[in-house]
Amino acid sequence: MSGVQEILENIQNFLSERKVKTLVVCLVLVFMTLCALVILAFQMSSRSGKKSQGEQRALVLETPIFVPEGPAVPNEYITSNKSGEKWSENQIDEWFTFPNEAEINRLDSFNNGIVNDIIEAAP
Repeated sequence: MSGVQEILENIQNFLSERKVKTLVVCLVLVFMTLCALVILAFQMSSRSGKKSQGEQRALVLETPIFVPEGPAVPNEYITSNKSGEKWSENQIDEWFTFPNEAEINRLDSFNNGIVNDIIEAAP
């Protein structure tokens, strides 16, 4: 308890020694608070007035809405595809390419390189 009392006494001594500065700071704080309240009241009154004006206005179109054309999409381009659980034989023939021996070897060497980099980095 003595620590709190000591702090309060230090504050009291500080303020009593500097009465003029303390009075000026208090007046400035009161003035700033009053200014903030006046600004808040002004903002609240102007905001409520704008709402009533906005509700009375109705949108009237004088000309039809112009929708710009988008980029052209080629006829063979598929934007979405509903696929089942399995591909049909026609889909396999059209879309799937079986890898040849060279592609498998290249993929294998690339994967081995990644594994070697991971193993070498391990402590």
